[in-house]
Amino acid sequence: MKKLFYLLLLIIGLLSSSFSAPEVPSVRTDTVFAKEKVVYVTKTGKRYHLSNCHHLRSSKIKVTLSRAKELGYLPCKHCKP
Repeated sequence: MKKLFYLLLLIIGLLSSSFSAPEVPSVRTDTVFAKEKVVYVTKTGKRYHLSNCHHLRSSKIKVTLSRAKELGYLPCKHCKP
């Protein structure tokens, strides 16, 4: 079901005249991070990671686990957050 959804989004994006970049998560306050599990995403990736994952070399954006899931990020297959 998710694959069909992503395929549909890709087709719509390709058909539209202005294809926009993926949404970069907004920064949240530290109180939110204290209450929820923190994970990291990259500017161009589609997965969320633990802080020490080697896939975070190019960029490292701190988000809550729930926000990463809201934005459609999937767990990294290597660090398994």
